[in-house]
Amino acid sequence: MKNRRAQRLMTAAIAGLSMLVLAGCSHTQLQPVVTPSETPEPTASVDPNSAAGRIGEFDSTLRETWDAGAGVVRDLYIEALVEAGFGTDSMEATDSIDSLGAPVTYIEIAVRIGDTCIIGQAGEAGTSSMLAAPLQTEKCLVGATPPVD
Repeated sequence: MKNRRAQRLMTAAIAGLSMLVLAGCSHTQLQPVVTPSETPEPTASVDPNSAAGRIGEFDSTLRETWDAGAGVVRDLYIEALVEAGFGTDSMEATDSIDSLGAPVTYIEIAVRIGDTCIIGQAGEAGTSSMLAAPLQTEKCLVGATPPVD
């Protein structure tokens, strides 16, 4: 008899504790989202000839080249970027073949515009690009890269 009474008391205690915990949660109210009534000041315009102004064009050129079936063929990306108006004199690209003679999984290609590098990658996961400062070597990519013609 004592055992059943203890079970009932334990069950009641757990139920009461659960109600307290849940009641504490229900008192939390979400605050409404306040939309600012003023329009924020426009940011300074980006120079369309700067790296920041051209990264969209660079990125879309890589993506279109990838989508056209270029895979990781270095020269196809270089040709596409030249056609898009990027100069080979400021371009670097990794090789399509690794040091053992096998095709690479990814290719990296970069263009330096002023004091900023646009660095892109194409490979099995698609393409991506970003802006970065040049290395201490004044280049955009690490290591030796074949000349870009």
